[in-house]
Amino acid sequence: MISMRKITAGLLCFVLTFGLCTVSFAGEQGINAPDADSLIRNNEICMTLESTVSELSSLEAGVDYVDGEGVFIADTKEEAEKVAAEYGATLKKYAHRVATISFGDSSIAAFGRAALSPVSKAVDPNYICHLSDVEEIPDIEETEEISPSVNRMEVKGTAPNDKYASSSEEDYQYFHEKINTLTAHDITTGSGVKIAVVDTGCTPDHEDSKFDAEHALAISGISSPADTAVGHGVHCTGIIHETKNNSLGGYGVAPGAEVYSIKIADSDRFDTSVVVEGMAIAIEKGVNVISMSLGGGHMESMKQLAEEAYERGITIVAAAGNECTSSTAAAFPAAYDTVISVAATDSSDALAEYSNYGDWVDIAAPGSDITSTYLHGSKNTISSGGTNDTAYGRLSGTSMACPAVAGVVALMY
Repeated sequence: MISMRKITAGLLCFVLTFGLCTVSFAGEQGINAPDADSLIRNNEICMTLESTVSELSSLEAGVDYVDGEGVFIADTKEEAEKVAAEYGATLKKYAHRVATISFGDSSIAAFGRAALSPVSKAVDPNYICHLSDVEEIPDIEETEEISPSVNRMEVKGTAPNDKYASSSEEDYQYFHEKINTLTAHDITTGSGVKIAVVDTGCTPDHEDSKFDAEHALAISGISSPADTAVGHGVHCTGIIHETKNNSLGGYGVAPGAEVYSIKIADSDRFDTSVVVEGMAIAIEKGVNVISMSLGGGHMESMKQLAEEAYERGITIVAAAGNECTSSTAAAFPAAYDTVISVAATDSSDALAEYSNYGDWVDIAAPGSDITSTYLHGSKNTISSGGTNDTAYGRLSGTSMACPAVAGVVALMY
C-alpha cells in the first residue's frame, strides 16, 4: 500500500516543478506467571537495550551522545519517575511529555544493567543533533563575483516590490521562480494554515518577519525565544514567513500562514531531547506543518512523536542533511516513513554538492545560496542596516530547502 507520505511527496514534486535475551520467572504455586504478550514485550525491550549498548560502543561520548543521560516519552510525570527508578536513575527534566533522566554513571553501563532487568520501557540515549546548513558560503564581496546564473522562466502572477525579489542576480530569491511561488499566490498565500519551525528561534522584531509573544516560543529551560547567536532559525522562518510587498527584504513561500518559531537551542549542536520537546510543543499547538532543518540518529521517542503527528494529520518536513552521502547515512527525523525528507538543489536544478540523497529522500528543492532574514554581524550577512532587526543573509543547505517545501505544503493545505 502506498503511504500518505509518498502521496504527499508526489504531489509536492508536481507543485515544485510546476545478542539474544532470555526471560525467566517463578512458576511456584501462588505466583502468577506473566502472559505471553508480557514475555514478548520484555524480550523486545531487552534486545533493544542490548542493541543500544552495541551502538554506543561504536560512538564517542560527549561527541555523539550525552553520556549518562536517557530520553523517553511519558504521559505523566509519575510515569516518568517510575521509569527513571527502574533504570536506577533520577528524573532530570520533564516537560511536554518528554522525560530526560540521569543515570549517575556511563550510558553504556546503565543500558547494560537495564538489559538484564525487568524495565517497562526502552529508553533512548540522549544523542547529539546538528543543524543542516553548510559553512562554506563566501562573504558578500566574493558572492558578488560568483553570483548564480538564474535560469529565467516566464513567471505568472503579480511581481512583488520586495528588495531582494528584484531582477538583480546578486540578491534575487531565485527559489521563487523554481517553485512558481507567484502563480501559487494568485490562489493562496497560506492563510489559515499553522506552521511550526523547530529551530534556534527567531528575531521577534525583525522588520520583515515579526513574531508576537504567542508565536515566539521556546522549550523549557530557555529564557528567551530570540535567536541571538546562531541565525539559523531566523533564516529558516524567513523563507516561509517574510512579509510580501512591503518594499523590504524578500518574501516568504507562505507569507499568509500563521508561523510558530519554537526555539530549542542556542548553538548549532544540541542534544536530541530538546528536538523531541520542540516536536511535542508543535503537536500541542495543533499545527498543520512542522519544519525541521536538523538531523541526527534514530530515537524511538522521536519516531513515536513523528507517528503521532502523522496520525493527527500533521505533515512533518525535515532536512536530509549535508554529508553528501546516500542511504548509508540516513538522517532522522527525515528518514522516518511519516516524514517528508528534503534534499537540496542549486540554481541550475542540479543536486547540491553537499546534499544527502538516496531512496529514503522524497523530494528536492532549492537550497543553495538562499537569501532570507538573518542576524546582524555574521559573515553571511549581506545587509544589516546597523541593527539586529534589519539583517538579511545568504545560507546554503538542506536546511534552506526544508522550509521551502514546508511552505509549499502550507499552500497545499
